[in-house]
Amino acid sequence: MSKQKESAAAFLKGTGMTLLLYILLQMLLALLAVKGALPEKRLFPAQAVTAVLAMLPGGLYAARRSGLGALPSAMLTALSFAVLLSLVGLLVYDGVAQTGQTVVLLLAVAAGGLLAGLLGGGGKKKRKKRPAVRRRS
Repeated sequence: MSKQKESAAAFLKGTGMTLLLYILLQMLLALLAVKGALPEKRLFPAQAVTAVLAMLPGGLYAARRSGLGALPSAMLTALSFAVLLSLVGLLVYDGVAQTGQTVVLLLAVAAGGLLAGLLGGGGKKKRKKRPAVRRRS
């Protein structure tokens, strides 16, 4: 497979992992809210934290598998996830509300992508140079 196809596959898998984990975490938050373990006032901050946490594995996967570099690939994965969230909001709710909560949620996704890009760059080890062979004259 070429590098472009590998990078595209890494972005798609990273975005899919992020979306799946985000949905699972939202289901957990809904369960906690219904059971009364999570008050309604704390629901939105918990959603922002889950956006960051969901972005980490997908961003790390894309950062380590793509050929673009850690930070650009993780941020592209975060951008694609943010676009997916916006599209789902448009489809489900007949529009995305331009409130502070929407901006905070998208910033949380960007922060998760940034964190994944910074953490994902340490996977490559530096090569040691071989010592030069001395010749006797």
